[in-house]
Amino acid sequence: MRTVLIIDDHHLIRTGIKNLLNSFSQELTFLEASTLSQGMDILARESKIDLLLMDLMLPDADDFEGIKSIKKLRPEIALAVVSAHETRDIIRNVIENGADGFIPKTADAEVFKSAVALMLEGEVYLPRSYYQPSDEPEIETASNPIDNLTKRQLDVFKLMCIGYSNKEIGQQLELSESTIKTHISAILRHYRTNSRAKAIVQFQQLHLP
Repeated sequence: MRTVLIIDDHHLIRTGIKNLLNSFSQELTFLEASTLSQGMDILARESKIDLLLMDLMLPDADDFEGIKSIKKLRPEIALAVVSAHETRDIIRNVIENGADGFIPKTADAEVFKSAVALMLEGEVYLPRSYYQPSDEPEIETASNPIDNLTKRQLDVFKLMCIGYSNKEIGQQLELSESTIKTHISAILRHYRTNSRAKAIVQFQQLHLP
């Protein structure tokens, strides 16, 4: 049984998420909070939480402070922001402040269920819109970590950065999932992070082909 904590100040949103995910799997149990402080209390006393879904705008949290507080207390828990605010800047800031994924509230039921399934398996989820080309100016950098990747690592990284899961990358490159995980670990070391999402954000900021 997997445990999902939902933090959202709207009861209808929490109920809707639970009903949707229950239709996807009967192997899920849910905890709920309407504020950041309630969520923090639950996190402090409940040792087994597999995934946290939280609204970005909570009544007792300013912008991204809630993400920081949760990750400081329980860094091992996968955390996805579920928000109606879906700009590229917001998604980037969500990830840079410690979240492991971003699910738009506008996502249809199948996309939402797929995103949760991926994150329960340790994957990252970002909306497809984030991977689309942007008109934002390129960010200059003195040292580009991608220059240090091998050709195979680059192949893996590019597929990861357009939204493929480990299994899908393995199918595309005809490699085992364990080999893909090894390549991804090496990529993250080059980017000096243990977060796939943060590495993807850096890749997107550089507008690499």
